[in-house]
Amino acid sequence: GTVREPLQRTRTLTLASQLSSEVKKGWLKKTGGNNSAWKDRWFVLAEGKLSYFKDDRTSKPQGIIDLGQVSEVKDGGESKKLFCFEIVSPERRYNCAADSAASSNEWIASIRRVLDSLSTVKTEELRRQTASFQKKIERQGRSVEQEAREAGPSEGITHLSTKEEDHATAPTKNVQEKTQAEELQKKEEDTTKLELDKLDERRPTEDKEREDLKNEREQQMKLQEDNERLLEEKKKEEKERKQENEKNRIEEEEKLREKKIQEEREKEQKQKEEEERVEREKEAKERKENEERKKQDEAEQLQEKRASEEEEEKKRKSKVEQEQRRSEEMEKNERKKKEEEEEQKQKEEAEKRRRNAEEEAERKRREEEDEREKKEQEERRRIM
Repeated sequence: GTVREPLQRTRTLTLASQLSSEVKKGWLKKTGGNNSAWKDRWFVLAEGKLSYFKDDRTSKPQGIIDLGQVSEVKDGGESKKLFCFEIVSPERRYNCAADSAASSNEWIASIRRVLDSLSTVKTEELRRQTASFQKKIERQGRSVEQEAREAGPSEGITHLSTKEEDHATAPTKNVQEKTQAEELQKKEEDTTKLELDKLDERRPTEDKEREDLKNEREQQMKLQEDNERLLEEKKKEEKERKQENEKNRIEEEEKLREKKIQEEREKEQKQKEEEERVEREKEAKERKENEERKKQDEAEQLQEKRASEEEEEKKRKSKVEQEQRRSEEMEKNERKKKEEEEEQKQKEEAEKRRRNAEEEAERKRREEEDEREKKEQEERRRIM
């Protein structure tokens, strides 16, 4: 007994030291007491308590769960939320959820280790108190026996005769104290045995729960691995599909670009040919006008020459002939005037035809430019 007691006390102090240090902290989702909505809370497991805060920067906790009052931690609980576990106490059931199966299992294991440590500390403390009380009772019993031996029979009779009331009540009081001490010891032993029995009954259940939790954790991890693998394959397929679509899009854009370049080249070629054709027509028209102007000049020169000859011939004729010549001159002037008017008219018609041709060429050029600009706008809209 003298060797086990320091060892038990050392073990108790070690467990108490472990409970006083911080065990685990992190984010969990939690439902309120009267509110079923899930909210993110920062949890800290330390000193045998599970405290939760609004965030990891707040020093004042929103609530504290005394794990000394917690009876069990159940994986899943009554909630259907994924990665959920339930903390059961006499006052309330706390529903918490992690972001993964591994995190949920870590929290459950950490809380259960603290519950085991608290249970061990309670048991060790109860055993220590029981042992101390047993020693106290033994000391009281030895003291009573020693007083009875020292008093002896004669001294007891004399004492009874001289002080009857004190001598009659003292042994009864000692016996009552011893009886009470024995009853208290028995009660403490029964309580200790009951606690130990509960602990022994709880351990197989906890072992089974741990085994079930381990199997469920393995299944969840396997399911999570399968989901991650399927998700990875889906991401890979999606990536390949996007790459293929991007490749097709680039090829299509390249084809459209080449087609657009070819069309622009054809348009430029057509425009160039049209400009050359207009230029040729303009040159031909100018040549024709020059030829006509030259012919007209020659005709005028010829007419002037003839008129001059006729004038000289008329001067040599007589006065009678002068009248006739005057008459002929008048006719000639009239004819010349008509010819000039006709010539002027021809010039105006030629000028008019030239302007109409130029206007027609300009109109065609503008229509072609408008058509080309319209096609370019349609091509830009189609590309966009």
